[in-house]
Amino acid sequence: MKNVRIGMAAATVAAVLGMSYLASEGSAGDSKEVNAAIDKIVAALKKGDMPGAKSAANEAKKFDLEEVMDVFKIKKKGGRAWPGAKETDGIEAKYREVARDGDKNAAKNAAMYEEIALTTAAVGLIAEAKAPEKDSGKKLRKNWVQWSQDMQEGAHALAKAAQSKAAAEVKSAATKVNNSCNACHSDFRN
Repeated sequence: MKNVRIGMAAATVAAVLGMSYLASEGSAGDSKEVNAAIDKIVAALKKGDMPGAKSAANEAKKFDLEEVMDVFKIKKKGGRAWPGAKETDGIEAKYREVARDGDKNAAKNAAMYEEIALTTAAVGLIAEAKAPEKDSGKKLRKNWVQWSQDMQEGAHALAKAAQSKAAAEVKSAATKVNNSCNACHSDFRN
């Protein structure tokens, strides 16, 4: 009887590990597709092609928003980060840090801010495209749309601040993005 239990336990562990592996393999493919969709939006934004960016965001709304938001995680957990980022760097963490403390090296970090601003604007466009069709209790469609737009506005302000290398403007833009994310998550993520 003891050998049967041990065998069943081993089979269960093997099955769970196998399912975990398959789930992670599927996620890896999905994140590549999500990143490719974001890259397409970013490319349109770089060209100043807002209709093209919105069209690409509309195509990307097929992805689960949680997957799209994963690009904000730290790099070692699959986040997108920026060129030269450490494994413990991530976009969301950078927004929180800069909103709280500012950045005395804003001029030096200008390229990083431009990079994360474009990614953030792309995610904001996807979020806006995924706005709920109708209200659900206290979860109002108009709030979702507003916070998605605030996120995009903050991202565009961050890109502009990065170009001017103004630390106060970088902090203000990061705060706007951070606040829009927090407001939306408090209503819709629960």
